[in-house]
Amino acid sequence: MISATFLAFFAVVVIVHWAAPPRSRVFILLAASAAFYIHEQTIAGIASLAGIVVFGYLVGRRMGSLPEDRRLPTLLVGVAGELGMLIAYKYVAPSSSPLGISFFTFTSLSYLIDIYYDMVPVERRVANYALYVSFFPQIVSGPIARATKLLPQIDAHESRAFSYDDVAEGLRLMLWGFAQKVLIANRLAEITDPAFDNPAGMQGLMILVPAILLPFQIYCDFAGYTDIARGAARTLGIDLLPNFEHPYGATSPSDLWRRWHMSLYGWLTDYVYTPIAMGARGLGRLAPILGLWTTFLLSAVWHGTKLTYIAWASIHALVLSVEVWRRKARTEPLSRGEIFLRRCAIMILLIFADIVFRARSLPEVGLILTNMAHLAPAAQLRELLAMHGASHLIIAFAMAALIQIIQTRPGPVVVPGVRFLRARPARWVAYCLVFWAIIYFGRLDTDTFLYGAF
Repeated sequence: MISATFLAFFAVVVIVHWAAPPRSRVFILLAASAAFYIHEQTIAGIASLAGIVVFGYLVGRRMGSLPEDRRLPTLLVGVAGELGMLIAYKYVAPSSSPLGISFFTFTSLSYLIDIYYDMVPVERRVANYALYVSFFPQIVSGPIARATKLLPQIDAHESRAFSYDDVAEGLRLMLWGFAQKVLIANRLAEITDPAFDNPAGMQGLMILVPAILLPFQIYCDFAGYTDIARGAARTLGIDLLPNFEHPYGATSPSDLWRRWHMSLYGWLTDYVYTPIAMGARGLGRLAPILGLWTTFLLSAVWHGTKLTYIAWASIHALVLSVEVWRRKARTEPLSRGEIFLRRCAIMILLIFADIVFRARSLPEVGLILTNMAHLAPAAQLRELLAMHGASHLIIAFAMAALIQIIQTRPGPVVVPGVRFLRARPARWVAYCLVFWAIIYFGRLDTDTFLYGAF
């Protein structure tokens, strides 16, 4: 989504979409989504997406024809069918797993579950349901759509008028997303990837410095895609769910997970954690802990087959369980010192957990942590400087610091400084400077997003 081909494709879609008769807009977006996925995917992937769409639509129609007290068997068939396809690709044939299958499967499941609970009406128009599942800005890496939020927008889309403000805000979001991806994430990857691709040859600072930068690379890569997707959708008159809310400004583990990958963990909270925790209320304080472990282990399965995902999920579930078990009501606000120390603790947790997430195996996690302890600062610093250059390292830490400063400030993340430029010419100068920086300083030779693998 950062190639010239995509930008040209997107420009054509925007122009045709808003110039066409309103009743044809859903079909234009559906055709654009099909073209986008065909360009990105194999025949097997296209068939899988089509299968999810047809299966979900038919199961939804069947549930809609039944009284509420007789819908459960049909829901179970739908959930089993869609999760069965996801598990088959993830665990039986992972090499042929379609692009974005985890995202569009959960999008479809949201629709079926919401019909069961009578939270959303049955969608009778095939094109509208197909667009809900396959809308091209979100299909590769989310945000995961919820039927209660996206389907009403699609149903009413033909009546939505062109809005300059929506288009301008969408383009601003896309610009910030491109900046996060190519200026920050891709540049940080030049330091993190060599270390984690060959951890056996890295010791002390050679692996410690990349480990410190890793959470910022992951965040900017994923948040960059999310902002591009949300901006593209906004330009087309559709609002997608937010995925991040300053997660590195969190002051507790539970606060972190209210801010990180919000569309996935909101989905898991509503459809997994809450039913388990409420159903097990007789267990007292163990009920939410049971819900937490189930939720995070399911999240590990959602990410993939590696044992490191199970270990990563277990780390977060354990820390959250301790927080839940020890939680006490607090009325007084945190002091600045407490906030600072808590944020430092969260970053240490993230660095450790992201090492586990990034490693290719559990023995490799042990190797990385062992090699990290072999410190010879002077020699290793010289080697780091020789490998990456002083300016590259300084800029990398400056970018990480910028992201952390933004994270600790309230309000939406926008292109820094633009909100304070009131005059239109000044704003355009700022936009042009960001665009120029992306072109001349960004790393544009890769358009792969980390979460595209899921």
